[in-house]
Amino acid sequence: HHRETVNVLPMDGDGRHGNQPPLEREAEAQKRRFVRRLAARANHFPGNTWCEDWVQYTSNTHLVFGIFFHHPLHPVRSRERVVILLGSVAVGLLLSNLIYLWFVHVEFGMDDTVLSLGPNGSLDVTKLMITLWTLGSVVHTLFDLSIWHIKACTLCRYGHGNYVSDDAVKCGRTAGVTIVLVTLALATYLVLLR
Repeated sequence: HHRETVNVLPMDGDGRHGNQPPLEREAEAQKRRFVRRLAARANHFPGNTWCEDWVQYTSNTHLVFGIFFHHPLHPVRSRERVVILLGSVAVGLLLSNLIYLWFVHVEFGMDDTVLSLGPNGSLDVTKLMITLWTLGSVVHTLFDLSIWHIKACTLCRYGHGNYVSDDAVKCGRTAGVTIVLVTLALATYLVLLR
């Protein structure tokens, strides 16, 4: 089992940078900044064109593409990305079923037309659709971003120290998996209830 977090500036007993030459220290500091930007879902890297930034952003942050095409130094590995994808699907099921059941319970008129589109009003936009597209989308996005930052241990990487604690990363990963499993259990319950 290999370590996925690295003390990029090893310290000796006195808190100094050991015997590392200045160029190596600078290279390690650049690597640490790069990994921190990857964890924070940065959409621009210095020196990149807009096309290079778009490709790196998509390959590092997309829920499906990122599983296969993320940067090798990215702190969120493929296995963790599968958990994030599973959580995203689970929260989508949870929210759609929860909103549907709420509309049924309060008899809010989920099929009431708010807007008719298309030729001769052939496409009706209902209250349920608008609620799913607005409230459902916002909560889904917040969930996805929260799970991402918990599993990437984004805040752990912005401390003044040069070391990302293995315990903090392990805690973030465990918390992310726990949240996803609870969400999956609730989504399954609501699907069965519906």
